[in-house]
Amino acid sequence: LNINPPLLNDNNNIGYSRRRDNTNGVDLYVGLSDMLSDDKGLQEFLIEFLQEMDFKIIDFVFKEKPMVEDGVYKKVVTTSIQYKSGSIKMSLPFIFESEGTCAVMPLLIAIYYLKQKGGILIWDELENNMHPLVAKKIISKFKNYAIDNNGLQVLCATHMNDLLSEFDKKNIFLIERTEELQTDVYTLNDVKGVHKDENFADKYIGGLYGGAPNIRGVV
Repeated sequence: LNINPPLLNDNNNIGYSRRRDNTNGVDLYVGLSDMLSDDKGLQEFLIEFLQEMDFKIIDFVFKEKPMVEDGVYKKVVTTSIQYKSGSIKMSLPFIFESEGTCAVMPLLIAIYYLKQKGGILIWDELENNMHPLVAKKIISKFKNYAIDNNGLQVLCATHMNDLLSEFDKKNIFLIERTEELQTDVYTLNDVKGVHKDENFADKYIGGLYGGAPNIRGVV
């Protein structure tokens, strides 16, 4: 995901032909300061959110450093995360951050601006490089903001069946390949006999709703 200013108007991670790769630590290291350094509200939002997910982050650190790009010497503002454990503080440049931290940052930034202005977020494979509990936390936040903001909508695709339990059946869309090699899209609300309080995750993986691959030898 391009984290330059176009992110504010293009809240999705889908390119022309496929899903874009998540932003890596190098991109965040040299590009995140453009969005964060002058926006204290965004910084506080990210820190609060990350702390809720058991990150021991306390601040962002911005430093001007020399870099050479395409043979040209220039100075750029880099971004690090400052952590605290007990009385010990340490700053870790984004180039050394985990894939999970790098994956969650663009989503959190999108949440921040969508919460303020409304809009639509389209995200393919929400759980990619992300711990399942973190993905559930993000879904929970999206749902709370959508209730308070009628202008906010989220459309996400996932292979993690556990996330189904976070939604009402009318908001769950299943995708199935037909024998004619066409793609059939339907909501769980269209499946007869589905009760709103049943375990969607277990029944989906058991093949009771369709939309699951028929892999021989797998129960």
